[in-house]
Amino acid sequence: MRNSGLLLLAAFLFWLPFEDTEVYVPLGLAIWVGLWALESLHYLRREKGQDLQVIRDGLMVGILIPVTAAGFMVFKTGVHAHGFSEYSARQFIFVFSILPFSLVGGLVLSFLLQRRS
Repeated sequence: MRNSGLLLLAAFLFWLPFEDTEVYVPLGLAIWVGLWALESLHYLRREKGQDLQVIRDGLMVGILIPVTAAGFMVFKTGVHAHGFSEYSARQFIFVFSILPFSLVGGLVLSFLLQRRS
């Protein structure tokens, strides 16, 4: 789990200096952060059969994914300091429009991780 976090940090630092305006890389990194957070939550809580906690964890990760992707996009714009946003408002709207899909994905992954452990 620690290696996954270090690899995630390395991927983020590798992506940061590129002049890329596509939303797929920040979304991919945000999904990776969500999976890492979900695995950490399930690793810390080893009891089985607590469906409300599994649902809560899945919904929390589902909300975390678009918010983290938008945060990555804002951070990259601030680091590059062009005086204008690298990402358009339409791209931010797209990132937040995947919220229902990320909520369902977070729930499914949370239940799969709970069944695996």
